Amino acid sequence: MGLFDRIKGAIDGVRERAGGQQGSRPASTASPASGTTEPVPAEEPRHATVTVQPGQTLSGIAQERGVDLDEMVRLNGIERPDLIFPGQVFKLPRR
Repeated sequence: MGLFDRIKGAIDGVRERAGGQQGSRPASTASPASGTTEPVPAEEPRHATVTVQPGQTLSGIAQERGVDLDEMVRLNGIERPDLIFPGQVFKLPRR
């Protein structure tokens, strides 16, 4: 038996276990609660970002972008605002 035949056999076996339906999963045996649905959490709003360039400081970035430095520190969970590195990406708070 060649490689092609083995692959075809494996695919056929999977299809048989799935009830002969191509591209579908077996139906779930769990039934949903009587008409209730879980609320879907809203997606977190996206923030603009900035990538630190050599020579930049966090306070300088905040000033250039017109955002509050303390809010930027809180938003990004920055423990040491005086220690940032080129290439770091920070979220900018909304104005």
